Amino acid sequence: RQRRKHRRAMLSLASLVLACFLAAHPAQRVSAADCEVDFTPAQPTGNAIDCGGCNFRRDANGVLYRNRNADGGLACPGCTSLPLFGFVITGFAPNVFCSLDEVVEMDLSDNAIGSIPSEPFEEMSALKTLKLHSNGMRALDSNAFDDLNELVNLTLHDNVLEPAGAGMPYGLFDDTKALENLELNDNPTLNGTQAFVSGIFANLLELTSIDMPEDSCVPTDSPQNVLVAIAANDPTLPGCIATPVSPPTDAP
Repeated sequence: RQRRKHRRAMLSLASLVLACFLAAHPAQRVSAADCEVDFTPAQPTGNAIDCGGCNFRRDANGVLYRNRNADGGLACPGCTSLPLFGFVITGFAPNVFCSLDEVVEMDLSDNAIGSIPSEPFEEMSALKTLKLHSNGMRALDSNAFDDLNELVNLTLHDNVLEPAGAGMPYGLFDDTKALENLELNDNPTLNGTQAFVSGIFANLLELTSIDMPEDSCVPTDSPQNVLVAIAANDPTLPGCIATPVSPPTDAP
């Protein structure tokens, strides 16, 4: 019994020490100085775009990089709107958007971004508007929009997103629960009854406006607010049973 009392006392003391340590050392956001970014492209071409003292430019292959600011650091204070449209971007250097937690709007439209990889925007916690239209884009990774909890407006129109979950996979919108406006029109490859994977819109409970591709269909397993938003823009679209999610395959 004495040993049990002693053990409980030690556990209480350890909990108290841990609480004091956490109070004295609160969790810190990932700082710009911690970003592992390739800041100097080997062959910078064209004009640079400045935002909050940070210098964005692409290399000869169209890969977007971010250089250090004038002080040699990585912070971009005051960078709230990032206009990267028409910059002939084809892809992103690792962590190029790291710690841009003040950016509210980013425009990546009218480039040549064929796909969006996993978690490129995860540090952009304040982002509300993301424009990705007119890129000839074929696919997005299922984690492309991870951590974009504040995203309200998303444009994906005028692309060639592949159907049946290949271009817009299940789980794509898991973290974008605040999304209100979504533009998918002018994606000619998203057509017929195989356009969308089952459950693709399941988490978009705040959505009020959506422009669907012509010749596509309305996934009948969508939330009621999504069905209402689709009908408001195009009441002629037929309903359909979306493509089932393919179960994961075991590695050999």
